[in-house]
Amino acid sequence: MASSSLLATPLHPSNTTPVATASGLLALLSESDPSLVSHALSRLLSVVDTLWHEVAECLPDLEAIAEGGDVADDVMDDDGVAAANRPSIAYDLPTRQTAAAVASRVFFHLEEPVSP
Repeated sequence: MASSSLLATPLHPSNTTPVATASGLLALLSESDPSLVSHALSRLLSVVDTLWHEVAECLPDLEAIAEGGDVADDVMDDDGVAAANRPSIAYDLPTRQTAAAVASRVFFHLEEPVSP
């Protein structure tokens, strides 16, 4: 007979759910809520070694977040406000460090040196 603790254990814990594409996580990088961006970066860090080719398209966004700036978005956001008219988003140090780590992993897979 199975114990009740085994029945309550999920088959895939939420932090290890397989990700087939990075597109949804990459879309979250342009959100105005820093907690969503932080969550997306944490998940990207866990999958960047297999999905680096998709993440490479967002290197400028990752670098902007790592440097403390806002993600460049030339199109209108969901509210119909041009990105240039949005208030700047301040990211905390752990979010900035995670963005830098994701970008670093992409550069590693691209085998491109990071310019000083």
